[in-house]
Amino acid sequence: MIKRVEQSRKFAHPRVFARLAVLGLVGVCASTPASAQSVEAFSGIVGGFANTPDAISQGCTTYGPPSTLGTSYGTAVGVTEPLGGIAACGFGGGMKSVSGGSSPLSTSQNLAPVPLGNPGYSGRFSSSTEGTADYKNLKASAHGLIAGGGVGSPLSLEGGTGAAFFNDTLTASSPSVTDLSPGFIRYLFKIDGSLSTSYIPAHYPEASYGYPSSAEVRLGLQHGELDGVYQIARLNSRLDETATLSSSDTVVSSFVAGPGSISGSGTFSSTLHGQFQDFDHEIKWNQPFDLKVGLLAGIDGTADANATATLIGVQLFDAGHNPVSNFSIASASGSSYVSAVPEPMSLWMTVIGIMMLGARFHLLNRSTGYPTTLGNRRSRTLS
Repeated sequence: MIKRVEQSRKFAHPRVFARLAVLGLVGVCASTPASAQSVEAFSGIVGGFANTPDAISQGCTTYGPPSTLGTSYGTAVGVTEPLGGIAACGFGGGMKSVSGGSSPLSTSQNLAPVPLGNPGYSGRFSSSTEGTADYKNLKASAHGLIAGGGVGSPLSLEGGTGAAFFNDTLTASSPSVTDLSPGFIRYLFKIDGSLSTSYIPAHYPEASYGYPSSAEVRLGLQHGELDGVYQIARLNSRLDETATLSSSDTVVSSFVAGPGSISGSGTFSSTLHGQFQDFDHEIKWNQPFDLKVGLLAGIDGTADANATATLIGVQLFDAGHNPVSNFSIASASGSSYVSAVPEPMSLWMTVIGIMMLGARFHLLNRSTGYPTTLGNRRSRTLS
């Protein structure tokens, strides 16, 4: 069963509630279908404060997920885009996205320190983000720092997100299963990552206290054209709470969590565990299906988020959910999603060869009366 972790906001400033309310829809909206094969890397940063004369009417106090990132893979932590425009509202930063069929692709962005409010109240925010996308392998990172003070305006933003995606079209076939018969697929991922957060002081008349910064990593998967985004794993960290890891199915994990931080690695699958059975994604054998995978790392304030995710393998099942071991998967990108396994005849020939070599050395040992190795055998031949 999917573990749902609801985070407490007891120390959050009201400005955080407003931002999260806007982003609450992020991650549950349906995305557009994946098409053929492609990779995409994204980096985005928005920092500063809305300093326009009429910020509300100009859309500078209303935020949403970056248009280039889409709604389905966003996070509740990270970069948000004012509807009135980044530069037009007086913020620094921007959004970058690169995509194409060839891989890997990478993009990064840096923001020099920008003020978070009026002089005398505020510190300055700087950030760097990066995303690197390859078929099967994704990397994302985001870093932020508030120095020289704290948040000096309730209209400030201090967030960054790095993200990476790959789309591919796969076809599974097996001599043991009838073509076009129903089946199931299970994806296995390895995730390495770390999050750390710090306290953000707030220095403006309406603020009586500061609030903790946040960091988050999400790995999501979309299988087929009609399915929505399915969360594989999520790491979340806030300074005032023990960091959390939530996933649909944790195969093995060595993540270590503490107050405001978490780090480690783990293997996770796309399986959803029910009370009486496991649920995997549906396929039809020897019929193409689309796969899209996205990894995001986001920060808000003084925080760090780093993660890599690798699709390390797949498991296939027939209509009765019985495992199928002798299968192959073709991909539009040409990438291999199945680990190489020796052919049965080649494997037997290798075993027979090892057995014959061992028998030969055994006979040599009996004839000479002392242990034979390749080294002393060579010395006797040369003498």
